[in-house]
Amino acid sequence: MKYMAGQRGQVLIILLGYLFLGGAATSITTFVKGNSPKDLVKRVETVVSDKMRQGDIVTLIDNWEKAHDTFQKQVKKEREVLLERLTSYSATKQDAMRAADKLNLYIDEDDQSFLDLRFKMKAQLSRDEWNKIWASKTE
Repeated sequence: MKYMAGQRGQVLIILLGYLFLGGAATSITTFVKGNSPKDLVKRVETVVSDKMRQGDIVTLIDNWEKAHDTFQKQVKKEREVLLERLTSYSATKQDAMRAADKLNLYIDEDDQSFLDLRFKMKAQLSRDEWNKIWASKTE
C-alpha cells in the first residue's frame, strides 16, 4: 500500500486529539464561568425568593446533573472503545468511524440536555435573576 507523504497517521492524530481534548472534555462539567451545578443551586437559592420557582429550578439542575453523570459514563466507555479501535491493527476505518459516531452521539445528547436546561431555567427567571445567578464564579 502506497501512502502519500504527510498523510500517514494524520487521521489517528486528529482522532486521538479529539478523543482526549475535545468533545465531552470541553463539557459543561465546569458549567459556565467556572460554576459547578452545586454553585448554581446555591445561587438560585440566594437569588430566587419565590420558593416554588426556586424548587423547580433546583430540580431542573439536579435532574440535569444526574443525566449528565450518566452520559459521562457512556462517553468514557465509548472513548475506550474508540481508542481500542484506533490502536488495533486489524480494525477497519468503518470500525473506527462507527465507534466515533457512537461517542459523538452521547456527547451531542449531553450538550443538548444542557441547552434544554439553560432554556428551561431562562423561562423561569427574570433578566435580573438570570444576571445575578450567572454573574461570576461563586467564591
